[in-house]
Amino acid sequence: MPRDRFSMIWRYLDLAHNAAPQARNPDRLAKLRPMITYFNGVFNKKYTPYQDVSIDESMVKFKGHLAIRQYMPGVMKSYKFVF
Repeated sequence: MPRDRFSMIWRYLDLAHNAAPQARNPDRLAKLRPMITYFNGVFNKKYTPYQDVSIDESMVKFKGHLAIRQYMPGVMKSYKFVF
């Protein structure tokens, strides 16, 4: 997707009213929560998994900071990041 098109979509995409007072909510995805709830309901109606479901995780280099990332010390990783 071209950068200018992404910028135009990002400019007009509004997921929460910023004028409304925001309470101190520990949920870091509070502004996205209505959309996540809506899509979870739609996906549950449209897709019913059968007996065997496999999920594959792909690792991509990322040097940014994510506040919603989880640290799970008990999980052994089979890869090493090389930055």
